[in-house]
Amino acid sequence: MKLLLTGANGQLGLSIRRCIADHNAFLAKNNGNYSRIISRALNRENNRESHCKINTDLSSQCMPNELQLLTADKSDLEISDANAVMEMIDRLNPDLIINCAAYTQVDQAETHQQLADDVNATGAKNLALAALKASIPLIHISTDYVFDGKSGRLPSQAASSALPVDEPKLAGGLEATFATASNTAIETAIENSPSPYSETAVPNPLNIYGESKWRGEQLITDILPQHIIIRTSWLISEFGHNFAKTVLRLAKTKPTLAMVADQIGCPTYAGDLAKAILNIAAQIQQGKTVWGTFHYCGDTATSWYGLAKAIVDEASVQAKLLTVPTLKGIDTQDYPLPAKRPPYSVLDCQQIKMAWGIDACDWQVSIKTLIRNLDIDVL
Repeated sequence: MKLLLTGANGQLGLSIRRCIADHNAFLAKNNGNYSRIISRALNRENNRESHCKINTDLSSQCMPNELQLLTADKSDLEISDANAVMEMIDRLNPDLIINCAAYTQVDQAETHQQLADDVNATGAKNLALAALKASIPLIHISTDYVFDGKSGRLPSQAASSALPVDEPKLAGGLEATFATASNTAIETAIENSPSPYSETAVPNPLNIYGESKWRGEQLITDILPQHIIIRTSWLISEFGHNFAKTVLRLAKTKPTLAMVADQIGCPTYAGDLAKAILNIAAQIQQGKTVWGTFHYCGDTATSWYGLAKAIVDEASVQAKLLTVPTLKGIDTQDYPLPAKRPPYSVLDCQQIKMAWGIDACDWQVSIKTLIRNLDIDVL
């Protein structure tokens, strides 16, 4: 089976590549009788006659059935270029496309709408058309920002309390956002907790980024029956630019960090999402065909304040911070940004469990891995 991974140098793309490499090394160490995995890069500059050239830069033992990983970064392929996409699919003849390519600069998208739309909508359409022509499936990554978060919002006084996705209540381990939050306010938050967004909830994006991702979803759904759209949220990892790395970088030099406490969502470790995607790919390889849109994220809801606290606390436990900053919870209105964010974007992950047997990840455990893997001194 040949997998084409677009957006291969983003934080999710790199997480997928690392996941395969780790699995690959484990099997090689155990001398399993497996076929080889070949990691290939597309390099447009090395071939003036076409938009891509395959270079084999890794081969070793991997999976029971042959798996070839073909990787394409934005420097190799502009997915907004329909001809380039079609040519690449024709040339490489993959069995499955995993699209991690996206314009994810939420605030910049407000003034770069065309760029966001070119990648997130037109690019998605081009991949769907190419997949349709080749009669192959497409796994596409989308976002919780397709929702407006207005259907039942949590009181801000308890915004950083961790809330399980399937049964909203305090999960423990994270303190309330404000030191002055009363027990009554927390109890009220539990009683008034809204239901997480299911796959059938009607999207209503608040910002240009969310609009472009929603258009991409619609185009894929209209064009390609053999599709898997995975909406995820609050992605963090050791790679690229993300909230976790920003918090740790600031924590090294700032005595106090102000974090938004009235936006509620589910953090997702990119390594966990990578495993979920490859799990689905393996099941497709085995003949499973449950197409549609699915949600996958961390199993517990929190606020940006709550996530920042979990990150800083774990870095302190692992002795990776010399001093621990004081965290201050603030409201969204106290930290204005160009793009509006949904106040509540918790995703219901029951469908992906029922269809594919995949459980939501425990991001509080995964943060331990993230911190352990990071060299905070070089952030």
